[in-house]
Amino acid sequence: MRRYSVSPGQRRLRKYISQFTDFTVCQIEEYMNKKNTMLVHRIVQYMNEHMDDSTLSLAKISKINYINNSYLSRTFKVCYGNQLHGLSGIHPHRGSQKASGGTDF
Repeated sequence: MRRYSVSPGQRRLRKYISQFTDFTVCQIEEYMNKKNTMLVHRIVQYMNEHMDDSTLSLAKISKINYINNSYLSRTFKVCYGNQLHGLSGIHPHRGSQKASGGTDF
């Protein structure tokens, strides 16, 4: 088996590519976290403003925001630590008065 030696220039290039890739991944993750946080904040604000709406549901909120129910629930959990499952426990007729369990966001 023949072994190829790696020149110092190739090592520097590999190191640069690795660092660039790590930086890019971190930037993408940061962007997605900001995007998700803004989405959840907007949804919580909507929920707080429409608590008296008896038709308020996970499906309705997802449809208004053009997102999938599961995606909304998972994203909400990442940002606030609890998932939305059909909005039980956050509607005034089913639980607390505010979407966040009694506090405004």
